[in-house]
Amino acid sequence: MEIRLLVVEEDKSRWAGIKDFFAGKIGEDKAMFDFAATFVEAKGKLCSNTYKGVISDVFLPRESDESDIRILRAMVNADLFEDEIPYGILIGKYALMNGMAVMFIKDSYHRGGTAEICRKDDVGEFIKRIK
Repeated sequence: MEIRLLVVEEDKSRWAGIKDFFAGKIGEDKAMFDFAATFVEAKGKLCSNTYKGVISDVFLPRESDESDIRILRAMVNADLFEDEIPYGILIGKYALMNGMAVMFIKDSYHRGGTAEICRKDDVGEFIKRIK
Protein backbone atom coordinates (compact mmCIF):
# COMPACT_ATOMS: atom_id res chain seq x y z
CA MET A 1 0.00 0.00 0.00
CA GLU A 2 1.40 3.37 -1.03
CA ILE A 3 1.29 6.23 1.48
CA ARG A 4 1.14 9.65 -0.15
CA LEU A 5 2.32 12.63 1.91
CA LEU A 6 2.54 16.35 1.30
CA VAL A 7 5.64 18.12 2.62
CA VAL A 8 5.35 21.90 3.02
CA GLU A 9 8.76 23.56 3.46
CA GLU A 10 9.91 26.78 1.81
CA ASP A 11 13.60 25.79 1.72
CA LYS A 12 13.83 23.28 -1.14
CA SER A 13 17.33 22.26 -0.04
CA ARG A 14 15.71 20.57 2.99
CA TRP A 15 13.26 18.44 0.99
CA ALA A 16 15.61 15.47 0.53
CA GLY A 17 16.41 15.32 4.25
CA ILE A 18 12.73 15.40 5.20
CA LYS A 19 11.91 12.74 2.62
CA ASP A 20 14.75 10.47 3.76
CA PHE A 21 13.84 10.85 7.43
CA PHE A 22 10.15 10.00 7.00
CA ALA A 23 10.67 7.38 4.26
CA GLY A 24 13.01 5.61 6.64
CA LYS A 25 10.24 5.49 9.25
CA ILE A 26 7.47 4.47 6.82
CA GLY A 27 9.39 2.25 4.41
CA GLU A 28 11.17 3.41 1.26
CA ASP A 29 8.89 1.33 -1.00
CA LYS A 30 5.66 2.60 0.61
CA ALA A 31 6.21 6.36 0.85
CA MET A 32 5.39 8.82 -1.92
CA PHE A 33 6.03 12.52 -1.39
CA ASP A 34 4.71 15.70 -2.99
CA PHE A 35 6.33 19.01 -2.07
CA ALA A 36 5.14 22.59 -1.77
CA ALA A 37 7.33 25.61 -1.03
CA THR A 38 4.56 28.12 -0.35
CA PHE A 39 1.21 28.28 1.37
CA VAL A 40 -0.60 28.94 -1.90
CA GLU A 41 1.11 25.96 -3.55
CA ALA A 42 0.25 23.71 -0.57
CA LYS A 43 -3.38 24.86 -0.60
CA GLY A 44 -3.63 24.00 -4.30
CA LYS A 45 -2.14 20.55 -3.82
CA LEU A 46 -4.41 19.81 -0.85
CA CYS A 47 -7.46 20.74 -2.91
CA SER A 48 -6.49 18.61 -5.91
CA ASN A 49 -4.87 15.50 -4.36
CA THR A 50 -5.55 12.91 -1.68
CA TYR A 51 -2.96 12.54 1.07
CA LYS A 52 -2.68 10.32 4.13
CA GLY A 53 -0.74 13.03 5.93
CA VAL A 54 0.88 16.44 5.81
CA ILE A 55 4.35 17.30 7.11
CA SER A 56 4.54 21.07 7.37
CA ASP A 57 6.75 23.84 8.59
CA VAL A 58 4.73 26.18 10.79
CA PHE A 59 6.17 29.44 9.46
CA LEU A 60 6.16 30.19 5.74
CA PRO A 61 6.95 33.37 3.80
CA ARG A 62 4.25 36.04 3.90
CA GLU A 63 1.99 35.67 0.87
CA SER A 64 -1.66 35.02 0.15
CA ASP A 65 -4.84 36.96 -0.17
CA GLU A 66 -6.54 38.93 2.60
CA SER A 67 -9.08 36.18 3.32
CA ASP A 68 -6.32 33.82 4.49
CA ILE A 69 -4.79 36.56 6.62
CA ARG A 70 -8.22 37.27 8.21
CA ILE A 71 -8.65 33.58 9.06
CA LEU A 72 -5.18 33.46 10.61
CA ARG A 73 -5.85 36.63 12.61
CA ALA A 74 -8.92 34.96 14.08
CA MET A 75 -6.74 32.01 15.17
CA VAL A 76 -3.52 33.77 16.22
CA ASN A 77 -2.20 37.31 16.20
CA ALA A 78 -0.69 37.18 12.72
CA ASP A 79 0.30 40.84 13.05
CA LEU A 80 3.11 39.77 15.40
CA PHE A 81 4.99 38.17 12.51
CA GLU A 82 6.70 40.28 9.86
CA ASP A 83 8.40 38.21 7.17
CA GLU A 84 7.01 34.79 7.96
CA ILE A 85 3.63 33.97 9.42
CA PRO A 86 2.22 30.67 10.74
CA TYR A 87 0.46 29.50 7.57
CA GLY A 88 1.22 25.96 8.73
CA ILE A 89 -1.66 26.37 11.20
CA LEU A 90 -4.12 26.77 8.31
CA ILE A 91 -2.55 23.86 6.45
CA GLY A 92 -2.86 21.69 9.57
CA LYS A 93 -6.45 22.77 10.18
CA TYR A 94 -7.47 21.88 6.62
CA ALA A 95 -5.66 18.53 6.78
CA LEU A 96 -7.24 17.55 10.10
CA MET A 97 -10.70 18.58 8.91
CA ASN A 98 -10.21 16.22 5.96
CA GLY A 99 -9.02 13.24 7.99
CA MET A 100 -5.29 13.59 7.32
CA ALA A 101 -2.56 13.16 9.90
CA VAL A 102 -0.46 16.28 10.55
CA MET A 103 3.15 16.63 11.64
CA PHE A 104 4.74 20.03 12.20
CA ILE A 105 8.49 20.26 11.73
CA LYS A 106 11.26 22.66 12.60
CA ASP A 107 14.66 22.93 10.98
CA SER A 108 16.57 20.82 13.48
CA TYR A 109 13.99 18.05 13.70
CA HIS A 110 14.41 16.34 10.36
CA ARG A 111 18.17 16.59 10.83
CA GLY A 112 18.07 14.32 13.88
CA GLY A 113 17.54 16.91 16.60
CA THR A 114 14.48 17.38 18.73
CA ALA A 115 12.21 20.33 19.19
CA GLU A 116 9.33 21.20 21.48
CA ILE A 117 6.83 21.36 18.67
CA CYS A 118 7.61 17.87 17.42
CA ARG A 119 8.95 15.27 19.81
CA LYS A 120 10.12 11.79 18.82
CA ASP A 121 6.89 10.37 20.31
CA ASP A 122 4.96 12.55 17.88
CA VAL A 123 6.70 10.91 14.91
CA GLY A 124 5.60 7.47 16.10
CA GLU A 125 2.01 8.64 16.50
CA PHE A 126 2.06 10.28 13.05
CA ILE A 127 3.38 7.07 11.44
CA LYS A 128 0.62 5.02 13.14
CA ARG A 129 -2.05 7.38 11.81
CA ILE A 130 -0.90 7.27 8.19
CA LYS A 131 -0.38 3.51 7.94
